[in-house]
Amino acid sequence: METKPWYVPGKWYTSPYNWDPAVRCQMEGIPHRVYLRDVTMREGEETVGAIISPESRVDLALKLDELGVDAIEMPKLDSHEAVGELVKTFRRAGVKTRIAYFSAKLRGNWKKEIDRAAKVEPDILDLHFSFSPREIFSDFQDGISKEEILKVVDEAVPYACGRVKEVAFGWSKTTRSHLDTVKTVYSAAAQAGASHLHIYDSRGSVFPFAVKYLVQELKKVAGDASISIHCHNDFGLAVANTLAAVEGGAHWCEVAVNGLGDRAGNSSLEEVAASLEILYGVKTGIKLEKLYALSKFAEKITGVPCQRNKAIVGENAFLEESASHMMQVKESTEEGLPEANVPFMAEVVGQTQRYVYGSSTFWGGALEAKIEAMGLRPSPQQLGEIRRTLYEEICKKRFLTEDEVEQFLSRWGN
Repeated sequence: METKPWYVPGKWYTSPYNWDPAVRCQMEGIPHRVYLRDVTMREGEETVGAIISPESRVDLALKLDELGVDAIEMPKLDSHEAVGELVKTFRRAGVKTRIAYFSAKLRGNWKKEIDRAAKVEPDILDLHFSFSPREIFSDFQDGISKEEILKVVDEAVPYACGRVKEVAFGWSKTTRSHLDTVKTVYSAAAQAGASHLHIYDSRGSVFPFAVKYLVQELKKVAGDASISIHCHNDFGLAVANTLAAVEGGAHWCEVAVNGLGDRAGNSSLEEVAASLEILYGVKTGIKLEKLYALSKFAEKITGVPCQRNKAIVGENAFLEESASHMMQVKESTEEGLPEANVPFMAEVVGQTQRYVYGSSTFWGGALEAKIEAMGLRPSPQQLGEIRRTLYEEICKKRFLTEDEVEQFLSRWGN
């Protein structure tokens, strides 16, 4: 079969609608390359029950570096000095990717904050405001004024640019803030030298089209600064919102392994990376085949299990028991299109396609196909007995593996 953007033999078979010119013309600002910033060590450890040991942080950083992320965000520790020591440990261990530090607050003595954070020697230093709900709700009619914010931005951004390689600017709950104010202040930060402008959907309170619109509007005033998107999953839209931001022209996505994070979590690294590479054709630099192993490693070091039916890396993502699906696999393989039964092959993300026999396996010809493949020829009466016996076992155990079914059939055949 001929390779197309939506079909790559042995890898994936997605929808041609993704590449229809009428669809693509609505994403004219989409970048050819998107950069992923991993926030697992900071946001991910805010997952209830998640604890990452000092030793595991180094191992995780090395695996993220090997995976191909473009920046690793440092965790919250008890002091800037402790973070600085961890950065040195990462570098000694061989971590080469950029180090990002979400630390320098722009309320109060911001010079002191920047000086202390710069000693960590991050590649990217985040300057951020933390505003009260009333300040944001009132569009800064209560509390700090817009004039005060702009004055700090005009002074703090150049100050930080003189001390670190790259400066990022943003404030929490950007998606709850008034658009004109966001554009005015973020424009000032870009003009003052910020390399990155962060949009934070801190409370997961926006939907995809609105995120795309916000990015498009912000790009009008961003100059040479890149737009970065940070989404939470309170409505289950973190990944969708992140992808919508890319459609609008965002170059950076903040993601966490297994979608870890406080409350409902953050945008999932594996889902964003696979979607961009496979559905959008956007390069990320991520080695997709390493995603599953990284997911299992994150489970191990955080103590937080990944949901079984999670996309890309969940245990059920490439596990089937439906008889009709099993027969479709047989049919598509015989026709030379093994990719037709899934959007992408399991091996693309480091998984393995597996089949089990459950209650829905018996509503079709999957069992007969297995018996035939094993060279067995039971009579209709014998086939009925095989079905009844297997179904009884499934009711006890929920499902049987292919090996268990083959062992049972082998015993019957003898």
